[in-house]
Amino acid sequence: MKKLESTIPFDGFYNSYISSDIEHQIGQQIEWDTDIFDLNEDEQQILFDNYLSVNRSSFYNEIAEHYTDLYIDALNEKLEGFTLKAKFNLLTSPKEYNFETDRVFIDIEKDHAIDFIKYIIKNYKKELEKKIEDRFTSRSGFWSHYKNGLDLWTKDYSEWDHNQIGTCFELFDFDELNFYESLSETIMNNLGNTLGQEGIDLLDKKQREKDKKELMNKQQLKLNFN
Repeated sequence: MKKLESTIPFDGFYNSYISSDIEHQIGQQIEWDTDIFDLNEDEQQILFDNYLSVNRSSFYNEIAEHYTDLYIDALNEKLEGFTLKAKFNLLTSPKEYNFETDRVFIDIEKDHAIDFIKYIIKNYKKELEKKIEDRFTSRSGFWSHYKNGLDLWTKDYSEWDHNQIGTCFELFDFDELNFYESLSETIMNNLGNTLGQEGIDLLDKKQREKDKKELMNKQQLKLNFN
């Protein structure tokens, strides 16, 4: 069945709540490892440099997919008389974060997407018209590739692209803090997969040293007891 693609509001992984939480959890994990293994500053720096050095793309995709599920659930609580059915498609990231950030794309079955657009126009037409004007009016430093009025867009909603459908979703830009607990858990559960080999080798070495020291202490206690 043919599907249409859309963006949904997403603050991305640069200077955002999510990036701040990732940095916080990296710092927290290094603190835990320092308490366990008595790491010095150089060893702490090795761990810091090695987090997000591998599997970053899959890590970000896990977060983006979970965010999508949370966003759709929150949206469906907001909508009255309509239940959106959509799935995460992909996450895109810019080469530079100067002018744009990461974007989340979802897939919606074509007929369902058309019904969603009709629902938004029926129930949020004024808000949508204002959002279209705000997003697509050319100004200094920005040249819009879209007409800036709903009445100027095609009435064949199957022809709307991801930015046009995405404007409907921009009416519901939920505060990501509402998703804090669930997203933080996803970050925590997957962060270890981003630790590079140098960091893994360091922790393995420290664990062996710790095990050896504990064994020697046990043997010494046994000798003292005897």
